[in-house]
Amino acid sequence: MNALERYRNEHGMTFEALGAAAGFDKGNAHKHCRADPIPPEAVLRYHAAYAIPLEDLRPDLYPLPGQGLPCDPASSSREPGQGDGDAA
Repeated sequence: MNALERYRNEHGMTFEALGAAAGFDKGNAHKHCRADPIPPEAVLRYHAAYAIPLEDLRPDLYPLPGQGLPCDPASSSREPGQGDGDAA
């Protein structure tokens, strides 16, 4: 269950009511509640409508402070200027 569906259940909301405040119809709200991950543009609209923390809706895009964004393990072991097109 994603954070949006959890919010809907905790507040006893229908898909129609959930979507309405964010500008979505009930079909889109239903899709977003079942989505993994929730589409980025929808995340911002639900956050604006309900103040659901961005890091709850999409922790991959909005990590908690201090967690940073996930990195590519292959690129994290390179020295600066190696293989990235920069001249060292």
